Amino acid sequence: MDRKIKVIFLDVENGKGPEVIEIKDELDSYLQTLRIDTIDIIRRNIAGVSYQIVCDDEGLLKENPTLSAVDVNSVGQLVGNLIITGLSDGEGNLTGLNKNDVDRIMERFTYTLNLNKGWGTVLVID
Repeated sequence: MDRKIKVIFLDVENGKGPEVIEIKDELDSYLQTLRIDTIDIIRRNIAGVSYQIVCDDEGLLKENPTLSAVDVNSVGQLVGNLIITGLSDGEGNLTGLNKNDVDRIMERFTYTLNLNKGWGTVLVID
């Protein structure tokens, strides 16, 4: 499968802010981009709209995990690098983001102090 989708990649492990990238919608691409061994795909609301977030299934088991998402009360929700996509289609494939999605999600990133890495970018989820 060579189908590419537009996603937002947050690389908190290297202290980088969110960026829009195109990625092949296949397991190896997610593992390689996130630099992890196992993934979890979760559904969360961002600014009132549901999206899929691909993250490290073992993130909390790692030494000094880096915070990457908080809720609206600033309570930690996710750690490690993230890929944000559209919802799955009827066949279970993740879908890409359109311009409105990208704009909506980009407005939900903020800076916070992470005790392990200093100041960094986190996503605020509903």
